[in-house]
Amino acid sequence: MKLALPSFIMWLLFFWGFFHCGLNVIAELTRFADREFYREWWNSTTLNHFWRTWNVLVHEWCVRHLYIESRRHNVKPSTAAFGTFFMSAVLHEYVCMIGFRMLRPYMFLGMMLQVPLMKLSNSWAGTRKGNMLMWLMLFVGQPVVVLMYARDYVAKWNSLMCNET
Repeated sequence: MKLALPSFIMWLLFFWGFFHCGLNVIAELTRFADREFYREWWNSTTLNHFWRTWNVLVHEWCVRHLYIESRRHNVKPSTAAFGTFFMSAVLHEYVCMIGFRMLRPYMFLGMMLQVPLMKLSNSWAGTRKGNMLMWLMLFVGQPVVVLMYARDYVAKWNSLMCNET
């Protein structure tokens, strides 16, 4: 837990630097008119709302290319929504795999373990409890996933260094 606060602050700084500053600079340079890269995710009272608002670009891409296409093939809405979230978890895991140069299921499992919590947070929609659960998931879940990746990365690096000597 000693790393939770610094990790969370780094996540918030990355969010601000990338989504607010970086994408707006790119949008200004390319004269891209639609600048809604995120919505007010910090006020989310359900995890469903958080996932729809913190990264609007990815959410809209997933809805357009995964959810709507699934629905065109007569997949039930709940199954299409689960499949869309599942593929989003796979894509998030892929990004972590590229960054850490190793395949571990931590990001995928961290996202999929939120599916039961989504049902709980839906019962707290519009309440402070729902918002606190969303912040708890960010404050605890994200640092734990990063710590597990970092632990395995260091262990892999150390084993490679020991084998060379």
